[in-house]
Amino acid sequence: MDEKSKSIIEQIEDALQQMEHIASSTQLKVPHGIMSYARTYQKQLSFLNNRILKKNISYLLMLNDFLSWAVKRFSLVPRIKDMLMKNIITNFGFAIEGINKSLAKNIIGKKDIGFDASSSILCEKGIISKIMKKEIRWIYDIRSRQHYDTLTQVEFEHYTYRDCKKAQRIFNYYIQQIQEKLED
Repeated sequence: MDEKSKSIIEQIEDALQQMEHIASSTQLKVPHGIMSYARTYQKQLSFLNNRILKKNISYLLMLNDFLSWAVKRFSLVPRIKDMLMKNIITNFGFAIEGINKSLAKNIIGKKDIGFDASSSILCEKGIISKIMKKEIRWIYDIRSRQHYDTLTQVEFEHYTYRDCKKAQRIFNYYIQQIQEKLED
């Protein structure tokens, strides 16, 4: 290789190292307005007496705002995109589980109560409808797939953005039903 070629290769290598340094030291900023404020979610959850649960769920919902934005905005490897979409749905499942158990505990005074039992109590008391009980069970079933040691199939191409939007709609209606019954 002649000197001119070596010099060009060295310049390219130097430029690549500089670009790598710039890329690794630069943080991307999430645009303002992508996530709702925690206080907005906490206000929607005003029916919860447990302040810690209310705050933690609001942070989880903020994370979902970000994950939804990332799934739509970035070109992702399909497996990663699948897992992000599953995580969005799973987060709704965690939120619903916490709300269910907290409300059911307030009704019957029992601490350790499972998802199905708490859903049944809320349904029997007219806080959520039978249809809603079935809908939130769909979300909870996906949330239960967090236990990887119990999965019987590979989780790839199971989740769509449509599923995420469905989970979001169910969650919103779930909150709306609870608000209508408890905040009268």
